[in-house]
Amino acid sequence: MSQDNKKRNAFNALMGKPKKKQALAHSVPVEWKGVGTGKTKAGTTIPSVLVGNFGGHNSAQKIASFDLDGTLIDVESGKRFAQDEHDWMFKHFAKCSVGDKFAEWHAKGFKIVIFTNQGGVRAGKLPLDTLKRKLAKIIDGLECGFPIQVFATLGEDEYRKPRIGMWELLNTKDYNDGVEIDTELSFYVGDAAGREKGWQKGAKKDHADTDRKFAQNIGIEFYTPEEFFDERKAVPFILSGLAPHDYFKDRPQQIVTGDDKLTSDTQEMVLNVGFPASGKTTFYNTHMKPMGYTHVNMDTIGTAKKCLQVCRESLGAGKSVVIDNTNPTKATRQDYLAMAKEFGVPCRCFLFSADKSLAIHCNTFRAVYKKTVDKLPMIALHTYAKRLEPPTTDEGFSKIVNINFVPDFSDEKERTAFYSYLT
Repeated sequence: MSQDNKKRNAFNALMGKPKKKQALAHSVPVEWKGVGTGKTKAGTTIPSVLVGNFGGHNSAQKIASFDLDGTLIDVESGKRFAQDEHDWMFKHFAKCSVGDKFAEWHAKGFKIVIFTNQGGVRAGKLPLDTLKRKLAKIIDGLECGFPIQVFATLGEDEYRKPRIGMWELLNTKDYNDGVEIDTELSFYVGDAAGREKGWQKGAKKDHADTDRKFAQNIGIEFYTPEEFFDERKAVPFILSGLAPHDYFKDRPQQIVTGDDKLTSDTQEMVLNVGFPASGKTTFYNTHMKPMGYTHVNMDTIGTAKKCLQVCRESLGAGKSVVIDNTNPTKATRQDYLAMAKEFGVPCRCFLFSADKSLAIHCNTFRAVYKKTVDKLPMIALHTYAKRLEPPTTDEGFSKIVNINFVPDFSDEKERTAFYSYLT
């Protein structure tokens, strides 16, 4: 029996008739905590994560966790986004209410937790106090007589789903009293599940797949709202983007293959071609800088004209150079090739193998976990892909050297994060 089937069987063994929920006086007491520090686009300081402990604090090995928007509540006005803190209603299910289902699983010894991305706070569209009032009204409306814990990530960092920062936060002494969570029995329910158009009659394609990826990253069972609340059968789905473990299964584990050397004993020019965030500058700092190669890079030098000037000065001084820009077209490469010919030095092209899916993954990884650079806008990666003219020796390169992407990590936390779904 597979591990997934064991999990599901253990989970299903707990199923039973719903318990009658306990009555609770109006207005559930709440303790708010902020974790980390972030900024709204307007510069206002906000926490990275808002945590609400409603109705007291409890801990458990078994976690019944849920997304919020589209899973537990819908927009009452029917518009795409809620117009204010009152524009919501509990999602309707044929077999039970949200509150009844919560009570059923609480009675089985599960802690009820909600994980929600609330990027509207960072964007300045949803004031933090407004979010607090809305969450309080939602928990109030459930009429549950037991604690419920809410984690709301407000930024674009390691806490945002499908990244597992909020789960890791839950699994600490501060938020679960140090009780070790049983991932075999815990589960997560969410509507961003990667279902295609028509998964049920008249249904649109899911807006995202981040909820399913969140559960997979953690290693817990996942259910859509329809599967969990109405006990409907699972439907097919497609996950978007890069699946790192699968991506690297059959990839080369060496930076270069064959007899290619990274550096030369004689003066040369090396011109990089590769996506933004594909590892070009890290490669230079690791392999080329220690050998005295001059770094020619638009981000640090400023303009194309200045880059050419620095290149000329370095070649004139007898130094080797690395042109560390994306260089997607023949036009962006021709001036450097002409200069190499003028100085009588060979020019090798280092073609970085990372494709767009890996570049998107690395763009998020280095901004969120390495914290070395800000995340690039997606348009930068799309533009490169659209403009790319693969380099050839006909342009004047002495050789095209394929540079394989081989991940390198400073610790196990980085490794775990890299091999997770990040977007």
